Amino acid sequence: MSIADEIKKLKKLLDEGVITQEEFDKMKKGLIPNTEKQIVEISKDESNNIPVLPIKKKKPFGCLGCFGIIMIFPLIIAVIAMTSEKSEKNTEKNELTEQEESKVYNEKLKPEIDKIMKEFDITHADYWKSTLLQFSEGSLSSTNTYKNLKSGEERYKWLHGTIGDLKGDFLSKENKKLLSEFQNAYQMTMIKRQIAHKDMAKAINESNLKPATDADIQKLMEESDIAMMQAAVKLTQLEVALGIKRKE
Repeated sequence: MSIADEIKKLKKLLDEGVITQEEFDKMKKGLIPNTEKQIVEISKDESNNIPVLPIKKKKPFGCLGCFGIIMIFPLIIAVIAMTSEKSEKNTEKNELTEQEESKVYNEKLKPEIDKIMKEFDITHADYWKSTLLQFSEGSLSSTNTYKNLKSGEERYKWLHGTIGDLKGDFLSKENKKLLSEFQNAYQMTMIKRQIAHKDMAKAINESNLKPATDADIQKLMEESDIAMMQAAVKLTQLEVALGIKRKE
């Protein structure tokens, strides 16, 4: 029988007048463990055989503790306010005006983008268009055609990583989004071109240029062109927002 049940029985006896209030208090105190003493041994619940850890009585917090919190609280508020103010000042300091943002873009980011786009054009002209034209005319062997296509695949892989490494931390939130969308679309173009080069190289190496294979590769090239147009749109939007005009 639990302590609670024993106390209920004692309360019933008290209510019935069998025992006095003093006797009830004394017997109740005898049932409840003394929590003022630190108990080292672990007792067990007899009904469930579950170990029960002793409960150590906590000391009251006291007025001194409250006074300490009251004294420290304003200091905490002041530190938070100073940190917030410093953060706001740093943010304001890092934010550039539209003119400054445009200048940094022109000096740092635009040259990198132009370099990547030029490399893309060269790769397409030399490692795809010219290679397949020479192969179809019989002036380029299957072995050299295969090598050129694999080289083009590696260049597109490099371009994919290079465009992804572009950083626009100095840009505003809206312009960062446009840059990210440009990068994503451009990388999709590189992925499609890599697959097209890989599939064409495999078909030539295995002498397996079937109409179905050619159609699949052509579809990849068309999808890459669509992704490239999407990238061009995002880049144009970014540069218009920055007030940059490209030469026709």
